[in-house]
Amino acid sequence: MGADYSIVREHRLVHMTLAGRLTDSDLLAVQARMRSDRLFRPDYCQVVDATGLSEVAVTLEGLCATAAGTVFGTGSRRAMVAPSDVAYAMGRMYKKLRGDSPDRLEVFKEWAEAVAWLDLSGWTAPEPALAPSPQT
Repeated sequence: MGADYSIVREHRLVHMTLAGRLTDSDLLAVQARMRSDRLFRPDYCQVVDATGLSEVAVTLEGLCATAAGTVFGTGSRRAMVAPSDVAYAMGRMYKKLRGDSPDRLEVFKEWAEAVAWLDLSGWTAPEPALAPSPQT
C-alpha cells in the first residue's frame, strides 16, 4: 500500500495512512497528489497513521526531499501515530529535517495522545491500518 490519504473537510483534517512497505517514491507521490488536490488546504491539520507499517524502506535522501517539499503551512498542526520503534524514529527524524517549517509536527506512540494534541473533538479515528500478512 505505501501511503494514501483522505480529506475530512468537516474537521479540516488530512488523514494519511502509511501501511505495508513504505518507500521514498510513496512519500513523494502522496505529497505531490496532495499538492494538486483541489480539496487540500495548507492550514488543515494532519494525522498520520503509521500503525500498519511492516517495512520502512525510506532513505535519508527521501526524507530530506519530503521535508523540503512540505505542503502544510502556518497554523497547521500535524501528528504522527507511530507505535513501532522504527516508525517512531522515522517520524522524529522527519521532524528534525523540516527545519523552520511553518507548521507544527509531533510524533506519538498512541492514538489518544495524537487526537488530544490535535484537539479533534468529535472525530473518531478509524480502525488502525493493519500491516499485510507476509506472503507464504
